[in-house]
Amino acid sequence: MRILLAVVLCASAWAQGVPSIGTVNSVSGGGGGGTPTLISGTAQCQSFSGPTSGNDYTTTAINDTGGTADFLWVAYYAGGGGSISSITDSNSNTEAGHLTPYGNWTLHYYSAPTVGSGHTWTVHGTSAYIYPVVCTESWSGVTGVFNTGTDFGQALGYGTSTCQPSSAITPSAGYPLILFGMLGFGSGDTFTSINEGFGNPDNPGSDGSGMVASLVQGSPASVQPIATVSNTGAVLNCSIAAFK
Repeated sequence: MRILLAVVLCASAWAQGVPSIGTVNSVSGGGGGGTPTLISGTAQCQSFSGPTSGNDYTTTAINDTGGTADFLWVAYYAGGGGSISSITDSNSNTEAGHLTPYGNWTLHYYSAPTVGSGHTWTVHGTSAYIYPVVCTESWSGVTGVFNTGTDFGQALGYGTSTCQPSSAITPSAGYPLILFGMLGFGSGDTFTSINEGFGNPDNPGSDGSGMVASLVQGSPASVQPIATVSNTGAVLNCSIAAFK
């Protein structure tokens, strides 16, 4: 079974600047292979109203035992003048690479990571006023190697209810799972539905939070999913990316 990972991010007007496709930094990764399977309980999103310590923001622990690739989405508020200085992993894993399709958002992917109970990530800020939103997810049968993606296609105004990437992607052979992530920074962002067969949604349903969902395809196919939210106060931007 091949895998395609699609990431769709919903950010607010807090995040700034939408480049056409951002920067990809990657190296070849190992591990994975076989049928992609979501490690139960690892798909989670959380927002932070303040640091957990100093200028640091530490995620809720997951148990990713059995995972062959981990994924971390981080977006943050830039209006306070702060930024992210680094991201550290409690298991001392080094990312295989990261994608930066948007100025204040990054997708980090970890190939063949050290896994286990109590696994956390810490976002280190240059100030206590970055208020990040972070989503995590761990998969087995995934190598964590990036293939292709699109930029954020829509900068939708307040009160909009759907979010879709600007164009579809068709991954190369060997990159068919689809992971959908939606990070919301506005008032009342609540996930309602997603089309094209996505499942396994995780949605805390709180203001300024996020959601992830996924789809495993049997063969490569064009994808351009649409997310629907009950939205009262955010600007939505979307992106998708393919992995194996």
